[in-house]
Amino acid sequence: MQAKERSEIFQSTYEGEAGPSTSSPTATTPVADDFLFSPDDRERYLELSRRPRSTACSCCGSEAAEGGKKLQVCSTCHRKAYCSAACQRHDWKESGHKALCRPRKDFRKDDVVVAQGVESKPELNGQLMVVVGPASEGRWQVLDGRRKSISLRADKLRLVVPVEEREDV
Repeated sequence: MQAKERSEIFQSTYEGEAGPSTSSPTATTPVADDFLFSPDDRERYLELSRRPRSTACSCCGSEAAEGGKKLQVCSTCHRKAYCSAACQRHDWKESGHKALCRPRKDFRKDDVVVAQGVESKPELNGQLMVVVGPASEGRWQVLDGRRKSISLRADKLRLVVPVEEREDV
């Protein structure tokens, strides 16, 4: 789905068009009427959201267990791990991490995020969402798969796939 089409769907959704069922899915419950992602993309994003922190170097692929080394994580985005400073420098300059790296709570429109630690609505935890934009100080407007707009604090969202890495946009 093109970004313009998605934008038109978002707009029509908030101008009073009746949406699907109001029951909220959980991360393990597939959403049949998820208009944000194709079934393949949804499964891939859910897999990424469940993946533990990397056990291999993002640059050379060496495993953390080799030689007893512990991988160092990028201090800005916490999404990349490296076995050495040389690998980090190479990935930063040559492989384009510099262009994609941003602080963990710096979201952009169309980023795929997952809700976590939402105590007032625990059914949102683990659910894939798309960032619409900033809502107010420290909060982000997101859409869930049921066309529902929600405002959540940045610390309750975790980036799964930045918009720059999405193939479906």
